Amino acid sequence: RETMSDGQGAAAPSTRAILLQGIGYVLSSSMMLVVNKVALNRFPYPVALSTVQYVASAGVVRILAALGLVDAEPLTLSRARQFWMVTAVFCVAILANLALLQRATVETVIVFRCIVPLVTAFCDSACLGTAPPTPRSWGALITILVGSVIHFTGAPASATPQMDALIAATVYVAVLSFEMVYVKHVINTVPMTTFSRVLYNNAMSIPFNGILILATGEHTLYKEAWARTGREDINMAAIAIALSCAAGLAISFFGFGFRAVVSATTFTVAGVLCKIASTVASLLIFGHGWTFASLGGLLLALFGCTAYRPSPPAPKGDDQSRKRAGSLLNCRPQRSPPKVDGDESESLLRVIPVADKPLTDTINDDIEKAPGADVVATDSNSKHQPLRK
Repeated sequence: RETMSDGQGAAAPSTRAILLQGIGYVLSSSMMLVVNKVALNRFPYPVALSTVQYVASAGVVRILAALGLVDAEPLTLSRARQFWMVTAVFCVAILANLALLQRATVETVIVFRCIVPLVTAFCDSACLGTAPPTPRSWGALITILVGSVIHFTGAPASATPQMDALIAATVYVAVLSFEMVYVKHVINTVPMTTFSRVLYNNAMSIPFNGILILATGEHTLYKEAWARTGREDINMAAIAIALSCAAGLAISFFGFGFRAVVSATTFTVAGVLCKIASTVASLLIFGHGWTFASLGGLLLALFGCTAYRPSPPAPKGDDQSRKRAGSLLNCRPQRSPPKVDGDESESLLRVIPVADKPLTDTINDDIEKAPGADVVATDSNSKHQPLRK
């Protein structure tokens, strides 16, 4: 059973589970970047490629579930109503990323991508109840942003973004920040296994991509490309597409699995780490289009990613407003008694004032207020001497 995907009622994930999911996500994300680049060189149709990846991921998970090898719910309308917003913001985030890439340089995209963890950290604490980042973590997030700005200013081909690029970047930051926090909220509140989330997200993304293929006119290019492509090129393209589908399934699984065991901010920082690390590797391997300032900025941002420390989740059932009210009243919360069978109302939190007088005086006051009470309270030091009647 995948305890990390059971929502709020799940046990706290172990360090081993977090490390396995984190390593799997980083490796699959890095592999996805490389494999997609190879696949697009052989099959230069990005919307069609992502559609094939969605179909493959959903199909594989459904077959494995039918064979009883994985735990994945069948597609139902009631569950789709709970999950459709996750797919919607996922697809809108992809569109926002593409729109920004069309209007700005890669260096500009990296800068605005590094703003997202700062926004997510605030929303994570305000909306999901996660503890605010420590001063060290705030410093790490600011270091990531400063490093990306240094990389931008030191890049050989850097240029001041135009107004349309700034508008696209603002939309990108807002959409991606919302996506990070909202998906984490759904994971916390809608109990599903990781494979169920993979199935629903990929299956529900297929219709969206069908609309996108028609809207972009990409479908008009397929027939001509097929006519001029030789059999050998088709075979190589098929291999590259198959590898990209495998990488897509891996990143989908580890992405949802890692989201389930860490905060939205931590997941965002991990995504930035993958992007920056792949950019550094590309600069060092291919050796073109970099300066010492641009490379140093990326390394500084990479250092910020490694210096970040996740914030602990807020205690379950913790109500901040009630906590503040209790503090103002100088009260301490105590557990409510168990509910009586048949009582469908919610248990109320009992708040008992912190009193300085002895317990016996409190008992005597309560007895005195009770009309017609015949109970006799005795002092513990004198067994037979009644205090009050």
